[in-house]
Amino acid sequence: MKQLSRLAKLIFEIQIDLGLSDLSQPEKLVLMAAHDQSDADGQFQTRQLLSHLLSAKLARPTFFWALKQLEQKELLLRNPEKKSGLYSVAET
Repeated sequence: MKQLSRLAKLIFEIQIDLGLSDLSQPEKLVLMAAHDQSDADGQFQTRQLLSHLLSAKLARPTFFWALKQLEQKELLLRNPEKKSGLYSVAET
């Protein structure tokens, strides 16, 4: 349990360093899943996140709320050429 505590502290410190500490837990999960699922160009489909280990257990309304919040904060970008479902991670 001590190792888990140290790991949680390290993750928290990294989130602060990256400026992510103000995000809600669902936002963090969706953002991490997006980065994990993105291709070499940073693109991903929403359906990929819906089944990702980090975000799959979120309620659908919570998932889409977090996705919208991340888009408003310009951490995720919706592809304007496609009607829906295609996003990319913002370059950091």
